Amino acid sequence: MSFARELRRELAGVLPDRPCCRRAELRAMVLMQGEFSEDGRVCIQTRQAAVARKTVRLLRSEAAAVEVRHLGRRRCLVCGRWQNFAGLRDRRAPSADCCRGAWLRGAFLCRGSMADPVRGHHLEFSLETDADAADLRRVLQAAGLRAGQVERRGRALVYLKDADEIGELLGMMGGHAALLLLESRRVAKDVRSSVNRLVNCDTANVAKTVNASLRQIAAIRRLSMKIGLDGLPPALAVVARARLDHPYASLEELGARLSPPLSKSGVQYRMERLLRMAEGESSGEKNTVTDR
Repeated sequence: MSFARELRRELAGVLPDRPCCRRAELRAMVLMQGEFSEDGRVCIQTRQAAVARKTVRLLRSEAAAVEVRHLGRRRCLVCGRWQNFAGLRDRRAPSADCCRGAWLRGAFLCRGSMADPVRGHHLEFSLETDADAADLRRVLQAAGLRAGQVERRGRALVYLKDADEIGELLGMMGGHAALLLLESRRVAKDVRSSVNRLVNCDTANVAKTVNASLRQIAAIRRLSMKIGLDGLPPALAVVARARLDHPYASLEELGARLSPPLSKSGVQYRMERLLRMAEGESSGEKNTVTDR
């Protein structure tokens, strides 16, 4: 089962305790996917059995006579009849926080979808008209959520891409299981990203060490061919031989292998002297180098 379908099933199982919230949710469902007939009925069509059952419960809470019709291809038409349903035509955004969450839940059940968090953060509503999109964005804005809007295949698409805002909306709608799954996958993704950064950093450091070592070895071999390692001052010769014996050791590891041990800065200082000598920049310097 897809993540969006599982989320819709979870939200369909949430029945508000307060009458005002039940009516707010039903108002959103009627607005997003309902039609009024001339004989005083409101009909809501859905492909989800869980949403159909939720619609029946909401309509019955309004003392409506409810009828369910199966239209084929897993489509259901839920119709309700009662004398006073004028309030369901109200397009105003609910003012109370509790009703706002219920309204958004009803809108999502009819028009919402959400990508699996493992593929990215994206929650959207696919709406028939720009007026419906404007109504939805007003409610989202009142809830402190910033939604974007685009046109796709003749429909208005209202979407959220920020993980924190998606999590806030899930909690507001009552999708707590989906919210926990979202957070767990966010944590797992952050851990993987941290591990990758550390691995990349370690790889870069290893590459830097290897490249520096190859450059040092090349310089030492040029000196060996020109004057021989025995022709170097003892302080430099011992470091040169250690580098040839341990080509992939870091400067710190190289200094620890010497007897007596030498600090990283001490090894680096002597390596720089060897490099300058090999490049011909310190001719005669070997006679003035002392043990350090």
